[in-house]
Order: sequence, then structure tokens, then C-alpha cells
Amino acid sequence: MLGSFVGLRARHLQDVDRRDDSETKVLESELDWLLARQLFPSNRALYRSQTIVSSMRGETLFEPHETGHPNNYAQCLNEIYFHRTNQWRLDEIRPRPEGHKPSPPAIDDLFTIVEVKQ
Repeated sequence: MLGSFVGLRARHLQDVDRRDDSETKVLESELDWLLARQLFPSNRALYRSQTIVSSMRGETLFEPHETGHPNNYAQCLNEIYFHRTNQWRLDEIRPRPEGHKPSPPAIDDLFTIVEVKQ
């Protein structure tokens, strides 16, 4: 419940900022979104709002070509989606062995590949 209340406070900061036509309060709300997500990690609305604000912060911190900019994150998500889509197609063709689990380092490899490309 506390996570929801902190999320409401973050939303209030964003709404106040929209009336002033500046991004200052939106970026200030990031700390509240992060705290709300820590207190209530399974809340989808908090996740969505925090991701948006953190992406705005990334635009101010990084140049568009740097690792950490939201553009770079979008490319990484495309790589992950492409890898999963192709893996699903391969899984339909060949049977999966019993007890096979996806490898956690596979996602780390995708992030490394994206960073090396740049």
C-alpha cells in the first residue's frame, strides 16, 4: 500500500510539471517512482511510469550514440525480441530436450553484442 501512495506522490509531481511546461518535476519524480517500484515491484502501472521517466533521464544524461541512451536500450530490446522469435521458430522445428532451461547468460550476451556493435 505504501508503494501505491508513493506512486501517487510521483504522479502529482508529474501533473504539477505539465502545467508549468517544463521537465524539472518529471525528472524529480523519478526517485519516487523508483521507491514505489521497490515497495510494490509487481505493480504494472508503477513499472510503466518509472520506465518512462527513467528514459527521459537517459536522454538528458547520454548522447544519442552512447550506451545508456534510450535509443541504445531500444536496440537491445529489438535484439532480445529477435533472438527469442528466432528461438521459438527453431523450437517448433526441433524438439526440446527434457529438463532444458533457458540460459541466463544468453541475455547478457545480447547486451554485450549490442555494446560491441556500437
